[in-house]
Amino acid sequence: MPSVKAWACTPYSPYNYRMKPHLALILLALAIALAAAPIFTGQYYGTGDTVDVFIPLETFFQSEQLAGRLPVWHPDVAWGFPVLASAQIGFFYPLLLLGRLFPIWLYMPALFLLHIVSAGIGTFALLRAQRVSVLGSLLGGCAFALSQFVWQHATHLNIILVLSWLPWQLLGAHLVAQQATIRTRHIGALAFLFGIPFLAGHIQIPILTAVVAALYLLHQRWVNRLPWKRFLLACIGAAVLTVGIAAAQLVPTAELVTLSNRGEAGQFDIEQANQHSFPLYHLQTAVFPRFFSTDGDYWGKRLEIEYGFFIGTIPLLLIFGAWRHRKSLRFWWLLTGLSFLLALGNLSPFRLVGLEPSLWLFTAPARWLLFTSLAGAVLAAHGFDALADNPKQLRRYVSVSLTIVVLFVATYNIALSSISETPASTHIDRIKDFAPQLLEGRDQSYYVDKIDQLVTSLSSSGLSTSFSFTWLPITILLLAVIAYKHPRVIMTLAAIELILIAATTSPTVSWQTLLSPPSAVDSLPHDVSSKQARTLTLSPAGEDTGFLLTNPDTRSSATIRTRQDLLGPLVHAQFGIPGIEWPASIGLRGHAERLTDLRASTGTTLHEQAAALNIGAVLAPHEVTLPPSDETLSLPVGNLQTLVAAPRAEFVTSNDSMPVTYSEINPTYVQLGIQTEEPGYLIIRDSWYPGWKLSVTDTKTDSAPLATSDDIFRTAPLPAGSYTVHMHYKPWTTPAGVALSLIAGVISLLLIVRKSRSQLRTARN
Repeated sequence: MPSVKAWACTPYSPYNYRMKPHLALILLALAIALAAAPIFTGQYYGTGDTVDVFIPLETFFQSEQLAGRLPVWHPDVAWGFPVLASAQIGFFYPLLLLGRLFPIWLYMPALFLLHIVSAGIGTFALLRAQRVSVLGSLLGGCAFALSQFVWQHATHLNIILVLSWLPWQLLGAHLVAQQATIRTRHIGALAFLFGIPFLAGHIQIPILTAVVAALYLLHQRWVNRLPWKRFLLACIGAAVLTVGIAAAQLVPTAELVTLSNRGEAGQFDIEQANQHSFPLYHLQTAVFPRFFSTDGDYWGKRLEIEYGFFIGTIPLLLIFGAWRHRKSLRFWWLLTGLSFLLALGNLSPFRLVGLEPSLWLFTAPARWLLFTSLAGAVLAAHGFDALADNPKQLRRYVSVSLTIVVLFVATYNIALSSISETPASTHIDRIKDFAPQLLEGRDQSYYVDKIDQLVTSLSSSGLSTSFSFTWLPITILLLAVIAYKHPRVIMTLAAIELILIAATTSPTVSWQTLLSPPSAVDSLPHDVSSKQARTLTLSPAGEDTGFLLTNPDTRSSATIRTRQDLLGPLVHAQFGIPGIEWPASIGLRGHAERLTDLRASTGTTLHEQAAALNIGAVLAPHEVTLPPSDETLSLPVGNLQTLVAAPRAEFVTSNDSMPVTYSEINPTYVQLGIQTEEPGYLIIRDSWYPGWKLSVTDTKTDSAPLATSDDIFRTAPLPAGSYTVHMHYKPWTTPAGVALSLIAGVISLLLIVRKSRSQLRTARN
């Protein structure tokens, strides 16, 4: 039986059971591996953005990288699109550059697991630097790495890559803030810690993590009462180098933003930015993360993926144990509260007074929950240590929590029984009396059906006693009441609950399915398969996805989103089929307007507009009714209509027009042969974008200026004759950004190495 001794590293927890740090790290990695068990069996979190964005983009990036080219332009996306600038997933992220040397089914799961383990270890190291015990640090690492924010974003690989750097940034800030004298190596190290995450993509999260870590650095410096003058100069130097390291991603993205729907002339507004605000009726998911069930039959508002902040039932109650140390932990208490308020978006008190402190060009304020989750995990670890030497107080915390949870569940089920026995029409009458605005715009029959659907969902999920996940926090708390004197048991119970919840968060799909061509590919018309025309896929949107509460049967489920008989927004590009959609953020302004008009069209108008946009095939599931056309081809599931599309390239004179066949199409190069007896205009139904240059051979005209046609396509005046047209995409932004990143990276490395060599020489002397 080990003796109980004081922890030298912990100022307020003299009673804790010893655990070796290396053993704690092994257990942390094992817990994460258990939660991610499906990826070891050839499965992956293959729904949502994984299918629609990341796998298609990574497939393209990998092929271009192995061919020795920069993937600056993707010809099969959105009439052609600067995908490297889109920042959806960073091409230049070092570990992705290395991973692309291996098969995608190997490196994507490996990087996913590696970064979540890194997030857990980083949190553990941060807590140890704050003098938390090994066991408390282990609990904090599990609470963050296995939190619902992390695992509900399993289909957002870019967010996973970036968030894993947050605890390391905070650790770096913590250590630098303790230095009486700021050295050059500190500047270089901070630049790498803050700059590299930008190369992983998703600009919103790296900016927010950098801001929070910088605030923590300033706070700790103030707490330590150390000199400021040299420190502030060092911070400015580190910030400049950070921007320089990130330039390979930031410079191309800055150009794209000015031409996107988020630029000054775009239609992006504050309402759109707030579309993923955290809804207050999701508060119960802090204890019951499966209240709205799972992805397949989720019935909350919009996508559950944005609203996760569960860190475990035991860690949640342990947070209150850190309250008596609120003065020394004020940064973390403030971060918990402020980040949660910012996550409320359109309900945030900041918004109510006219302030938007975090949105700018970004959407999804609910992503502030990343900091709520991490700060909660940090406070839970401190609370664990604070309560370890006071078992009676810990027992009171657990007992009160258990009583509250049981009463809450009992009240829910009693109310559910009453609601189930009452006709839906009666509920509608009550709603009319108290909140008639909720019933506007629909027939009463719709709301009758909706209430029946919700009652069914409430009976099979939520806090229903028939729902297995309802009993999980009750069981965990009950066992904690029994084992309150044993910190290791408390830690084990917290880990078991987190593993079970994380392991059941996101549906998985086999890599064989993800990498197999959809059945629709073989049925496409020749014009599309030969890249002379493009395809459009119409998907059935959930009928009331944006409403207060959705009906599961009118919302796209995981099964529907992984249907392989259709060609999703970027799935077609994965298999070499050109399309017109860009499903991720920061779309080109003209494209967004055309797609909006196209989706609003019906009947012959849809066919006419689609054909004029070089769309040769419209594909839809049976749930979407396509207007009649002269040529229809049925698929096993869904239906396909072929259209006589306007040519991808066309030469127009004053008297006539003729299609021009692409003789060569590469990502950044197009070649066409022209033979005409009179001058005219060449119309290229590919995206106009800065950086495209046109040159002509076999004629006196060496080059011609490219202008826009129909606001999105390319056009250029050309003379009569027989000649070859070449178009090259040579953007200045990418080489400029790469050069800045290399220069800043080398300078940062030299700042670190210079000091290391100096120390080595001193040691030798």
